[in-house]
Amino acid sequence: MIHVVILGSDDNRAESYINNHADTKWQFICIGDKNADYIVKRDIKIKEAVCKCTHLLPQLKPQDCHALVNADELVLCEHRNQLNEYAEYLTAVFSMRAKTNAGQLLVIVYVKEITENVQELITIVGNSLQPEAYSWFQNMVSYREYQ
Repeated sequence: MIHVVILGSDDNRAESYINNHADTKWQFICIGDKNADYIVKRDIKIKEAVCKCTHLLPQLKPQDCHALVNADELVLCEHRNQLNEYAEYLTAVFSMRAKTNAGQLLVIVYVKEITENVQELITIVGNSLQPEAYSWFQNMVSYREYQ
């Protein structure tokens, strides 16, 4: 099963990605639920799920986010100017992942419109990581645009 984590508050992008990639072998999780476990199922309104999770984002603590530590894909569904808000959070989670799940690849997925902002976020996160985590980040993380 492929574990896909949706991070961000742009419910239209989240809905589009989930609808275009809905496959029985994919599990979608919206980060922002208290336990990072809010699984988006086809019978749940996606916008409702993303909105529910977005309201809880400020309460997130990296140690609560096992979903992102074990994800195969991270989909950034955020507006351009809000991506940097996740830098500290992703730095902490990626540091945990480098220690506990270093052998698993991670694909960061985003729309072309926010490429520049994603690159800025990646630079900030990369520069904030310790050497061990930075090595994992360079070798095990790849990037992909989607329409």
